[in-house]
Parts: sequence; C-alpha cells; structure tokens
Amino acid sequence: MTESIHNDGQGIQLTVTLTERRPSSKKRPRTNAKLPSSTKVVYIHEDVKFLDSVVIILAVEFDRRDLCKGDLDTRGHLEAQTPFTMEYSIP
Repeated sequence: MTESIHNDGQGIQLTVTLTERRPSSKKRPRTNAKLPSSTKVVYIHEDVKFLDSVVIILAVEFDRRDLCKGDLDTRGHLEAQTPFTMEYSIP
C-alpha cells in the first residue's frame, strides 16, 4: 500500500469512542450513572475499505475481538446478531 496523502502519511485521523452498553437488568440505573468508555485516536489509510477499518479499530486498536464475530448478509450489511451498534459522522 502506498503512503497516505493525509496527516504526513499516517492516514485519515479518526477519534473513536467505544462506550460499553448498559447491562440489562430490572434495576433502574442511577440518574447520574455514566457508562464506561474509552477513546483513542486512530489513523486509517484512505484506501482501506470501510468494513475493514471497523475491524481494525475494534480488533487491533481496542483489542475487542469479541465484537468482530458478526457476519455480512447477502447484501453486504451486518447481520442482526452483531453485538454492538455504531454511529459515526463525517465533518
């Protein structure tokens, strides 16, 4: 792969926050309770496919291979049993 044209060859900079899901319980959570989260700055080469970059972020940067066990359906969408949701924005 050639050197990236972004950020002195490092790639596109992403700030990724992984927030743990609230455990399902019948007890009502405290009103001021914060879910545990971790944030990392990640650089991804612009030629990397989007789904490959998601795997890189989860498996390599956050060491959460347990979240990468989902599969793609015939249309290329993540299947429903994937154990996380993801939101992103492009400024």
